[in-house]
Amino acid sequence: MARYALVIGIAIYDNFPNLTKAATDAEAIARLLEKHGKFQDVKRFPARWIKDESRFEVALDKPLKSNELREALKTFLLEQAHKQEALIYFAGHGFEVASWTGEKEGYLATSDCTSNGQNAILLDDFNVLIGKSDLSNLVVLLDCCHAGSIL
Repeated sequence: MARYALVIGIAIYDNFPNLTKAATDAEAIARLLEKHGKFQDVKRFPARWIKDESRFEVALDKPLKSNELREALKTFLLEQAHKQEALIYFAGHGFEVASWTGEKEGYLATSDCTSNGQNAILLDDFNVLIGKSDLSNLVVLLDCCHAGSIL
């Protein structure tokens, strides 16, 4: 059975402090998965091409907008890793916002999101997407604040 990974490390934010270590941590995880994890494909976001080494790496200097991350998650979960083993690693900001009922809703921050949740990835929606996927196995590692909101 094939193994696929989606590794996300967002360092650049418009409305939150930048997190350089999120991108470096994500790249370290991607390399570890490639070297020791027997993964057929490790996709990095945001990615930049290292011409001299003929490979991609998680970019320290590129933003990752909400539409790009949503599309990457949908493609990965519903198409690329279909019926396979999959791993998703996210390093970046996570936050909570109280809904109109006062309940806290968790979000993964994208480079272009705001603190009220606009353009962020609602963790409840992420769970719905996971529920629609048909994977053999899935591991989700959230290296962010409020990661427990996914439960």
